[in-house]
Amino acid sequence: MTGKFEVFPDKFGAEDKTEDLEIWISSFEEAVEFNGCTEEDSLKLFRLWLKGKAARWHMEMIPKSNRANWTLKDWTKELKNKFMAKGNIIGLTKLEKKPEQAWDTFGSQFTRYVETNPEDLVTEKWITKTFLEAVSVADLNLWRELYLKCRNLKLSKVISKVVATAKCWDE
Repeated sequence: MTGKFEVFPDKFGAEDKTEDLEIWISSFEEAVEFNGCTEEDSLKLFRLWLKGKAARWHMEMIPKSNRANWTLKDWTKELKNKFMAKGNIIGLTKLEKKPEQAWDTFGSQFTRYVETNPEDLVTEKWITKTFLEAVSVADLNLWRELYLKCRNLKLSKVISKVVATAKCWDE
């Protein structure tokens, strides 16, 4: 197999806490697709693109994967289960929007972090309240405009209203 290896992400090792596993998996899958790899070749490349703890985990999982005839999708799902950063509710309360960050980007980041928390630890109302607190820290006027209207809505609706209101104000 010949391919354009420069389109592949750096090897994933699970040592660096700043590595974004979802982005790495997406980049790897796109590189495999770009190169027109077969499933067999994509599995070989997947193995070669792991290092350190991730490579050791892969070796330990080979017997299980062989029995179940895993595909690349199966491997990436298990990789996420093993190495995806687990969220915590304290971390969620500390998320802050950066001044240069757009509200929709912050909303997506907040939602992704919520998804890393166990569902039984928080309620939808608490999540919404926490997001609105982050809004108040970043833009008190925006918070004043939306708090009473949004405090009992689901997070996705609140994010939509924050994004829409902020865009109106920016115009």
